[in-house]
Amino acid sequence: MKTYKHTLKLHRWTITISSKAKNIVEAVSEHVIGFKKLLAKKKLPSSSRHTTIELRVEPMEGLHFRKRLQAYQYEELVHPSNIIRAYDFKRNRAIVFYPKELQTSSPLIYHAFFLQPLSQIFRAQACSLIHGAILSYQGRGVMLVGSKGAGKSSLSAALIELGFDYYGDEHPILSLEKNTVFGRGFPSAIALDERSKQSFLKWDAGMTWHHRRGKYLLDPIYIRKKSIGKKCEISKVIFLNSNGKNNLKLQQLSHRELFLRMLKDDYLTFHDVPIRSNESLSHLDLIARLAEQAPGYELKYGDKDFRRLAAIIRKELVG
Repeated sequence: MKTYKHTLKLHRWTITISSKAKNIVEAVSEHVIGFKKLLAKKKLPSSSRHTTIELRVEPMEGLHFRKRLQAYQYEELVHPSNIIRAYDFKRNRAIVFYPKELQTSSPLIYHAFFLQPLSQIFRAQACSLIHGAILSYQGRGVMLVGSKGAGKSSLSAALIELGFDYYGDEHPILSLEKNTVFGRGFPSAIALDERSKQSFLKWDAGMTWHHRRGKYLLDPIYIRKKSIGKKCEISKVIFLNSNGKNNLKLQQLSHRELFLRMLKDDYLTFHDVPIRSNESLSHLDLIARLAEQAPGYELKYGDKDFRRLAAIIRKELVG
């Protein structure tokens, strides 16, 4: 039976996902729309300098998957879908077993079968994905964190318009390098819902409707050419809080509160991997260093005028 593969070359990583189910590999491909165009502009480092990460996805059939699990160090059971993910951190490998009757949608596949295991493997290298957006202005990196619907994508589009470089608004990378936390780009098209689209009608010609995701996809290069960043030092962390009120409030957070809030992120939180493992300790070092390095703020707002919010961020927090 044919095995389908999709390979991404991202910074110093070569990431391969493989499965005998074509729809699983296709789901990864469609979520990184524009990936080659955005990231492969310069000559990539030689393969000898790349770290290879292997992700496999297989259905739970019979008892053979139990034997396969023995080759991996840690396992986690994901509820309510009953997906089993197992990791071999020494070899940068993960395998995902899913119930054959599981009704898989494209977003579920992309997050549960690809992004989550990838983020866990990154932990062994003092890196992590972050459910947020990273942009930079004149070399100063800003990270936007917020729940779904908080406006990360719309605000990212408005910041790009103001001259910010873009590193991603869904799952960019945090990397601890020589005691400094950097943001690394994992960009894709900016996804806007119908309401957000109305705020950016001037870019309508650069949007395409994606029916499976139910969003309009906007290429950040259409907003501003050469807007894609590769690496920046994180200097500010902003938590977006749409409170439904018209007042606007910016409040600075303590280091402790910033640290605890970061631990609640979808990718930074701990799952079933032992917290005293080397992987988890490296992961804690990254979060602790970020809390010391970058002041944290909570931005409360009601009026979703994202151009106004972008102007405030540039003036008040970046300068």
